[in-house]
Amino acid sequence: MGKFVKISVYSSISFIFPSIASYGRHRSNASGDRNCIRSYSNDSRWFSLISKAQISKGFEKTNRFFRRKDEYKAHSLQLVEEIPKWLRYRIFDECYYDDGVHFEKGIEDYEPFGVPYLNHLKSHLEAAYPDLMDLYKKIEKNRADWSQKIKEIMSGHDKPYKPSFEKIIIDKINNSCPTLNRSNDNELGQNNIYIDQSVFNILFKALSNNIQLDPLEVKSSDSTSQLEYAHKTIIAQGDEPYMYKLKDVINDLVKDNDLKKIIQNYSELSDSLRLDADRNDWKSKLMNLYHSVMGGIALEGDGACKLCPSKSNDS
Repeated sequence: MGKFVKISVYSSISFIFPSIASYGRHRSNASGDRNCIRSYSNDSRWFSLISKAQISKGFEKTNRFFRRKDEYKAHSLQLVEEIPKWLRYRIFDECYYDDGVHFEKGIEDYEPFGVPYLNHLKSHLEAAYPDLMDLYKKIEKNRADWSQKIKEIMSGHDKPYKPSFEKIIIDKINNSCPTLNRSNDNELGQNNIYIDQSVFNILFKALSNNIQLDPLEVKSSDSTSQLEYAHKTIIAQGDEPYMYKLKDVINDLVKDNDLKKIIQNYSELSDSLRLDADRNDWKSKLMNLYHSVMGGIALEGDGACKLCPSKSNDS
């Protein structure tokens, strides 16, 4: 048991005062006495072999070691404090259909939002937590793909061989009511128009919820006729025959199998974005890391970012 104690003491001394260790090994090799270290505890003369400068250097090295350790711990806290703030914002792409396609790209520059050290945190995650960052990149790619598909199937007009939700509606109306023009003029300042987004919304809600359309009613006056939906919303204005024709087209579209398939596809993609098990798992793991570091464990990846305390004076 005594030998282990001596070795432990000697090891501690050798860390702070390397010259002592060198001297001890020299004495042991010269005399052949393996117990010479024990003699140091009773022989005050060995202190004269170590200069004050060497003692000072050993203490300074130890102080630098612990000082940098404290600095890195403070740096770790500085970075992980960004995690809850980061998660409050839109990290990944979002896309949904409501009054048209709404595509919201994930925020790329968080500094204006009060998250100035996010890129430094990401450097540590890249260096020391590759599984977390691989999952992050997987989520980023999946959500970008799902969002792009939603845009294509709902409002894309550039693939005639694979028409979108809106394109099918536009083509059907154009074929049946060629004198009616698409418009976003909700004030109805023109004649022979239909409010395209109103028609899209009516059909989207009915098909998404698998419900019947509310009543469509043609109201005529001396000057023009209007097509009214649900007794309150004017969705078209023009010659009376075309108002009746448009009414028939809309009633037929709500039964259209191609539109039903597109809405089914949209629902699946929308659920993928909304539920996204990988995103939930990633957020949970990121918060576990936050709590670990706040609890006293240093963030791994020492030296990964430009704000890490310098190691140049450690040796």
